[in-house]
Amino acid sequence: MLISLVLVASIAQAATAPKVGSACKSAGQTITAGGKKYTCVKSGKKLVWDKGVTLASPKPSASPTPTATATATPKPTPTATATPTPSKTPEPKPLVAGDPCSTVGNSINNAQGYLECRDVANNQKKYFQLSNSISDLAAQTSPLPFTTCRVADQRTTKVSPEAIAYPITWSPLKRTGNFRVLFIPFDFSDFPGTGNPTSVYAQDMVKFKEWVKWYSNGKRSVQVETTEKWIRASKPSSAYSDYLGHANEKNAVAFEMLLKDSENVFDYTGIDAVFLIFPTGIQPFPTESTRSASVMTNKGLLTIGIYATGQTLVNQRQELWFWLTHELLHAWGIAQHAPANPGVLNISTGTPGPGQSLLSWDAMTLDWANPEDLWCTNLATLTTSEVTLVPMEREQEGVHAAMINLAPSRTLIIESHRKDKWGKFSSGTYGVTAYIVDTRYNTDRTGEGNGTDDFKGTKYTRAANNIEFNVNHGGYMMQWYSVEGQDYGVVPLFSKNYFLYEGESFTFENVTVKLTKSGDNDTIQITKN
Repeated sequence: MLISLVLVASIAQAATAPKVGSACKSAGQTITAGGKKYTCVKSGKKLVWDKGVTLASPKPSASPTPTATATATPKPTPTATATPTPSKTPEPKPLVAGDPCSTVGNSINNAQGYLECRDVANNQKKYFQLSNSISDLAAQTSPLPFTTCRVADQRTTKVSPEAIAYPITWSPLKRTGNFRVLFIPFDFSDFPGTGNPTSVYAQDMVKFKEWVKWYSNGKRSVQVETTEKWIRASKPSSAYSDYLGHANEKNAVAFEMLLKDSENVFDYTGIDAVFLIFPTGIQPFPTESTRSASVMTNKGLLTIGIYATGQTLVNQRQELWFWLTHELLHAWGIAQHAPANPGVLNISTGTPGPGQSLLSWDAMTLDWANPEDLWCTNLATLTTSEVTLVPMEREQEGVHAAMINLAPSRTLIIESHRKDKWGKFSSGTYGVTAYIVDTRYNTDRTGEGNGTDDFKGTKYTRAANNIEFNVNHGGYMMQWYSVEGQDYGVVPLFSKNYFLYEGESFTFENVTVKLTKSGDNDTIQITKN
C-alpha cells in the first residue's frame, strides 16, 4: 500500500508544470505538463527549470476503417456430374442404285463407276449404277433364225426402186468391197477459202470411216482422200449456181467443170463418190447437192455419187459425215425414212438429231447384221423370254434387237437407246423403243417436200412405224436458233412417249413387252398373252 501511494504522488508531480527558474536536481531532466516541455538547465552554478517549449498538438491517428471481410456463405461442394459426351452427327449414308433422285441426268462417281438419275415407271426417278468401261454381253440364243423375222417385200406396187426389205435389187453405187471417196475442198475468186480446209471436216472423215466399219460389221470399208489446200475453181461461184442444188438434174455439169480443176491433184481411177466442200457462208449455193450420175473425167466416163455442201447444211448445223452417210445409204439401195417419227432416233431418218445409229431393219436389208446381233421368235412359238439389249448407239457386242414375227409381212422390233458414241442424247435419256414393220406398204415420201406428211405413216404410208406407248413422259427438249430470219431446230422436239422406262410395259397384238431392268443395258421380258 505504501508503494502505491508513493507512485501516485510521483505521477501527480510529473503532471504539474514546474516554476520557471526553480531548482531542479539534474541537468537535462524534463517534465511535460500543460502542453509544454520543461528542461532542467544550468544557470550559473545552479540547476533550474527553463521556461518550457510548447509542444505541437498531436493529430489524432485515424482509426483505419476495417476492411469489410465478407463472410461468404461457403460454396456448396458441387456434386460431381458426368460431362455428357457430345453425340456424333452420323455420316450420311452413301447413295446407292435404287435410291430416289430429283434431276434426270445428275451423276455421282463411286467405286463401281457412277450413279445416274433416270426416270422410271409411275413418274418416279431413281439412281442407276453405271460402269465407266462396258464389256461385251454374253451370247444369247435366239429361239429361231433371224431370217424368220426378216420378212420379204410384200408390196404389189412400188413407188421407188429403193429396197424396203432384203434383198436389195437396185443400187446406183456398188454395195460391196472398198468404197473410195474424195473430199475435195473448192474455193472461188469471189469466195476464197482461208486456212487449212481439213480443219473444217477432218473429224467428219474419221467418223465416216468409223461409222461404216462398225455398223456394217466390217463388211464394208471406205477409203477417204483429201488435200490440205483449197483448190481454186476456174470460174467464179456464180458460174456453178444454176447446176448445183438438191437433186438438181443438171448437177453433173457443175461436177464435170470442177473435176477438171482438180484432176491434177487427185487420181480419179476407181473413185466411187466425190464430196465437194465449199467455204462456209458461200451464198450462191443455198442447198446441198446430191445425185448419182455419170460424169466425164480425164479417166473417162465415171458413174459416181455426187455430193456437195450448201448453206442448208451450215444453217442446220448438220455434221457433214452424217449427211453424206445417209445419202450414200440411199445410193447403196435402201429407202430409209421409215420409221419417220420421231425423226431423230437414227441415221435412217436423215434428220440431224441425237440418234446416229443404223436401224436394225435397215442393217438386215443391207445384209450387214450378224445373226448373233438379233434375237428372233414368232407369235406361234413365243414363250415368256428375257432378252438383254445393246443400246443402238454403243459399240458393244451382243443382241441389238429383239424381234417377234407376227405374220408373213409383219415383224415387231424392240431396240434400246442411250447417250453413247453414236448418240448425242442428253444425260439420263434411255429406254426401249418398238416399231412394227409391214412390208405390204411403200415408204411413200410424197408429202415430205410439201409439208403435208405427218410422218406417222397415216396419210403417206411407211414400211415401218414407231409405236407410241400409253405413258406420259412429256417432250424431249429442243434447241432453236435463227439464221437470216429462218428458225432451225438443232434437236427437233419429239415426244418421249416413244421411250419405255424401267418398270413400264406395252401390249401389241397379243405380245406384252416389259422393261424389267436397266443400267448399262436394258433387259426386257417378252410374254404372249
